[in-house]
Amino acid sequence: MTLVVTVNGPDTIWALADRRLSYPKGVYKDNARKIMFLETTDGCAILSYAGLGATGLGTEPSDWMSRVLRGVNAPLEQSLGILADAMKRQFPQHMVRMFGSASPTHSIVATAFVNDEPRLYTIDLAFTADRRKYHFGYTRHARPRPGSATRLETPRIFVTGTGGLYLAQTARKGWMRPLIKVVQAHDRGLLSAQAVSDHLAALNEEVREAVPTVGPKCIVAWRYREPDSRKEGSGQFFYSATKHDPASRAALPTILSGMDFGPIVNVLVPHVLKHFDAVKKGQPPEELDIAAMNEELSRLPGRDEHLQ
Repeated sequence: MTLVVTVNGPDTIWALADRRLSYPKGVYKDNARKIMFLETTDGCAILSYAGLGATGLGTEPSDWMSRVLRGVNAPLEQSLGILADAMKRQFPQHMVRMFGSASPTHSIVATAFVNDEPRLYTIDLAFTADRRKYHFGYTRHARPRPGSATRLETPRIFVTGTGGLYLAQTARKGWMRPLIKVVQAHDRGLLSAQAVSDHLAALNEEVREAVPTVGPKCIVAWRYREPDSRKEGSGQFFYSATKHDPASRAALPTILSGMDFGPIVNVLVPHVLKHFDAVKKGQPPEELDIAAMNEELSRLPGRDEHLQ
């Protein structure tokens, strides 16, 4: 019950995800973070998902995914395989109690560059209507290139969730071609990343008006094939309808070669701010307490795949 749209451009990858969490009796919250970033030894990926928005105790899958991949310094496909195995073990017990659809599903979508090649992967778990059995799959999506029996090409656009189903059923209305053109124009240097992001946010708003389970707030994220190739760099925008919404901005889980970036930053920032605060006050800056920082870093939790 969400909207996820991913785009594989010539030099960029993009993901749109709404922020709605749906509860029984028509109760909604619009503060979810259905996106995380993964940087590996051979590539980068944006992971988004539709299905289980949060467990009964409030754990969001994006936070769980970062815990599963914490300490995993492996190639991208192997990292996704580790995530897939953990999802197969942990998700059924939570999904079997999901309300709404008679056949609960959860899909993780990874739009990626692997060794500079665009890739698209999904990890899917879907219950049967009686909720006694489920089907599971970890798939790389590719098709033979026209005129070649050996070279593969990655689909440019992928959608999932209830909002994705709506878009798939309205494909003839022509929303895909303008989106592809906007991304291509950006990759040629003709449009800013904000222009593409705004276009995707407008698409979320269009779907929201037709699909109640898609929320008015969304996140758009992007990454470059070559991170240093653009001055504006990779990033993400938060939206309320089609307006930028910095007030609702939240840190997105990020794994950098096995390091869980968020908790590390939370340890380091207070020490650095204390150092610069003294400089601003005209006082002699204290030396950074490296020993204290290392001690705090050593207490950070390790890899944990348990989903509560």
